[in-house]
Amino acid sequence: MTAIYRVGERVDGLYDENTDDMWYPGRIRSVHLSEATFEVIYDDGEVEMHVRQEFLRQHVTGTICVGTRVLCRYDGGEEFYPGQVSDVQEDGRYTIAYDDGEVEEDVPLEHIMEPAEKDEGKQEPEEKEEVQSPNNAMDDQPEHQQQEEMENGDHHDKIADNNTDMEQENEGNQDNERDEAADNGPAGRIHPAIPPSSYEESPRSSDQADDRPDATPVAVSTERAYIIESLQLLEKRLGDAASTKSVLSTLVKQMRAYPQVTADLVHERDGERLLIDSLKFHQSHAVIQCYGCVLLRRLCFLCVKSTHYLLRNGIVELVIQAMNAFAEDAILQASACGALAVFTRVHAGLNILIEFQVAQLVLSTLIYHKTYSVHTRQVHYYACEVLLELCELDDLQTLNLLCGEQEEDFTGDMSPISLLLFLLRQGLSLDDKKACCAVGSLLMWYA
Repeated sequence: MTAIYRVGERVDGLYDENTDDMWYPGRIRSVHLSEATFEVIYDDGEVEMHVRQEFLRQHVTGTICVGTRVLCRYDGGEEFYPGQVSDVQEDGRYTIAYDDGEVEEDVPLEHIMEPAEKDEGKQEPEEKEEVQSPNNAMDDQPEHQQQEEMENGDHHDKIADNNTDMEQENEGNQDNERDEAADNGPAGRIHPAIPPSSYEESPRSSDQADDRPDATPVAVSTERAYIIESLQLLEKRLGDAASTKSVLSTLVKQMRAYPQVTADLVHERDGERLLIDSLKFHQSHAVIQCYGCVLLRRLCFLCVKSTHYLLRNGIVELVIQAMNAFAEDAILQASACGALAVFTRVHAGLNILIEFQVAQLVLSTLIYHKTYSVHTRQVHYYACEVLLELCELDDLQTLNLLCGEQEEDFTGDMSPISLLLFLLRQGLSLDDKKACCAVGSLLMWYA
């Protein structure tokens, strides 16, 4: 095969092989000639490892998403200023974060221009058989296989985890791969939903639901209906693992395609309660726990009311239970650490993390998953972020863990600071700026 796309070339991709004609802009990061596939890094940071040619096209100008670098006419003026798309609004307009720190909302597409490409696709020779980025160099081995047990005994299905970034949901750990159930996959048995527990009333935002303009783009209106249907299906079939997994997967995708729209609808439709019930009901199902952690992280990043609701109703305990139940699963640990990290953004979240002494659990998973891979790098990033926030709050338990004497059974053959130096060396050798920044920031705290 002769590659039609080269490393560095600008492309659009049908993410996760979707058939809804929704294209996302990105770049070719690796070319796998032997497999006739490409590794694509999208503008919003998501990465797909093995994308077939038929799900890619040459970049079409005007195809933009969250994370796309653009030039924009500030306030409709004549001058273009560099920035980045930070949100795709419900009405089809954009929020732009300019390089000088200014943020502008309600920007129409006609005020936005993409920067010209420079020598696109000339970074690597076409005949090179296997081109790999540094972050993927250690993961040449074939993808693994994992079978997920359903609640009805012998039934198994495969689940894909292509989000991540989640980043951390691409493959399974050990001898496993998770292939995502289709959104219209088998419903299986319908179990009774969890009876209502002692939740606080979900803080809904009626002004968000009812005061929006009626004239919305057809695509967004369709997606709103799809999100609402998904939440209703989750309510009806909460006890069925296949249905729960499929709906959570759908919501993660919607949160990526329409971030604020999805977050608002989840909040308005009591989705926080459904998310908690899903994690409670399926505590033995690793993939559902992964999807749940990814979804709640993105939801809390976009909606502070959802954050406080989840914190008040025991979400941290559920995340801790998942981490303890699947200690060897790097993907789940990364998802869970990412969920804990988002709670450090609010003071109430930090206090709860201290109350449940999560520092020791986070350090334990960092020690266990210290060897670098495409999955464990996410553990390194989020775990260091959590520990740093706790250190800056002067949490004594965290300070003692990182600076005091620890039993050898807990830390292994290296002290916490030696562990961090080891992680930093790995990241530097593989040019992983994201992981290096997180580890380096925690090391700077020692100074």
